[in-house]
Amino acid sequence: MEADTEVSASLSGLMPLALTDREGHPDAVETALRLGTQPLVHVVGRLHQRGDLIARAALLRNFLLMEGAPDTVSLVRQFAARLPKARLGVVVNPFLTGELERLHAKVAAGAHFYVAQAGWDDRAYQELLAGGPKIPALASVLCVGPKLARAVARGEIVGVRLPPGLATDHPIERLAERIRTLLTMGFSGVHIAGIRRPETVERLLALLQ
Repeated sequence: MEADTEVSASLSGLMPLALTDREGHPDAVETALRLGTQPLVHVVGRLHQRGDLIARAALLRNFLLMEGAPDTVSLVRQFAARLPKARLGVVVNPFLTGELERLHAKVAAGAHFYVAQAGWDDRAYQELLAGGPKIPALASVLCVGPKLARAVARGEIVGVRLPPGLATDHPIERLAERIRTLLTMGFSGVHIAGIRRPETVERLLALLQ
């Protein structure tokens, strides 16, 4: 789940959180250190440009090293060498050619798990699970209501395309159904985006019980 500082603090005892590096948002590493928890810190954009990144992140343990860094494989190797106790994740887009080879290279460099891009092509997911590294695999999922659907249509969420006619009513119920499908497919877990309210998370967890 992606969350800003206030939401992270309110849910820190409930479930893992992802802190992303975005323009106009607080520094994700500094935010994680202030929370005193171990969220999943996304390293992309501004973060990888700071030479002191790994030193500042030494007290943290969970990282998702994303595309956008000049060389993600090299970044994984640096984190693995300097933060041997950290758990490192990488991303993969199973809907693009050549991604499987790059994923294997990232894992060889020291990645411990990977997160697959959000999408609705289940055959591509199945091929990824069959041919990908035998490490924990998470699938990104979106809580697609009307507002998020409009944002995707405007191109505000890079790399995500909604299938024509995708229903946007009852988004939490549809999200729970999608998560169950992905877990049955063989994913170890999911990375949820599009939820910001603690009560919505609690509702989703109740539906998944």
